Amino acid sequence: MSRCTEMDSRDLVGFAWSYAQLQCWDLPLMNAISEESINKIGSFGAQNLSSTAWAMAACSFDHAPLRNAIAAAALLRIADFRSHDLSITAWSFAKLIVCDAPL
Repeated sequence: MSRCTEMDSRDLVGFAWSYAQLQCWDLPLMNAISEESINKIGSFGAQNLSSTAWAMAACSFDHAPLRNAIAAAALLRIADFRSHDLSITAWSFAKLIVCDAPL
């Protein structure tokens, strides 16, 4: 898990997405990915933000600090979101039963 610090935003998103697709659940790993994603959230584009939100929701993994970081970053980049990115992000927050009023 210490290798998460060596991953860029694309690697982190790909790793989280892959684990969600495989329906693997490893809490220490997901926490490590989440913490490192928060550290690098500034480099996440719209697709990376929506894919990360999707991976969290698909695993029913609600990491509040990451969720809040995704919401804040999404608001800053909202003009970059395609309809697909918006719908995935909205679905993800709804699946986690989260209401982020500004988002």
